[in-house]
Amino acid sequence: MDVLKTAQAFKSEIDYTVWSDLAANLKVISTVTEYTDYHDLYMKYCQELFSDVANRMGWQKKEAESECAAA
Repeated sequence: MDVLKTAQAFKSEIDYTVWSDLAANLKVISTVTEYTDYHDLYMKYCQELFSDVANRMGWQKKEAESECAAA
């Protein structure tokens, strides 16, 4: 899929609005693939894509906070 290749070009982007827009658009693909055999692979792709920006931003767990995101 060309859109997934294009998204990779933004991996080192630092602008919030770019990531916000990218996440919103990738969510559409997630919704489309949700009940297919490709969803787990797609989620791994997204985790890898967002890993650098997530590491740059960091996250400190609060005392009563779960490490898992709400579904």
